[in-house]
Amino acid sequence: MSVVTNQNVFYVRTPSSVCKHIGPVADTGASGHYFTTNSIKELKNVVALGSKGVIVTLPDGNRIKSTHQGILDIEELPHAAKVVNIFPDIHSSLISIGQFCDADCTVNFNKHNMNVIKGDKIILTGQRNMSNKLWNIDTSNNNCNSIIRETNLLTTNEKVVNFYHACMGSPT
Repeated sequence: MSVVTNQNVFYVRTPSSVCKHIGPVADTGASGHYFTTNSIKELKNVVALGSKGVIVTLPDGNRIKSTHQGILDIEELPHAAKVVNIFPDIHSSLISIGQFCDADCTVNFNKHNMNVIKGDKIILTGQRNMSNKLWNIDTSNNNCNSIIRETNLLTTNEKVVNFYHACMGSPT
């Protein structure tokens, strides 16, 4: 773990070795969040769309239609930024960076990591998959992003020290 400060707020970042779940790919070209049917378990309030599914045109010109819609379980985001369409015809889930930016989030990328920031809080992180050079975001409910959200309140050096001691099993 490492601690990074921003405007006197401490953020705890967990290394990719802690986050084993391989989540959706961060996509700057996707017009929305698009998940495979295998990723439904990462969403809440999933509903079947029937004939009202969203139609998306793929780069090869083919069109596909969503069958379900769900919500990302990230309370810091407005509803419109949480909406995910589920497509049985795609092979990898995609997270739309534009959908986060439209919700007034800032998304930072570097060689190894990415962060989605709302206000002064990191609300999602991703790690770069060095085999395909893409960034994967862990959107599962039981993940290191929940650790980051819970530790965004480490506002003093004393709280950071106490947090590290607790992580290592030492008394605070």
